[in-house]
Amino acid sequence: MYYVYVIQSLEDKKLYIGHTDNLRRHFKEHNSKQVESTKK
Repeated sequence: MYYVYVIQSLEDKKLYIGHTDNLRRHFKEHNSKQVESTKK
């Protein structure tokens, strides 16, 4: 199953929209800046 998500950065208030088959893993990657869009 795939999920569509919208998350907001606490640091700069930007919105990130995407999809994943593993929400827990993907949010962990976003929070640790391992995802290209949130590395900056």
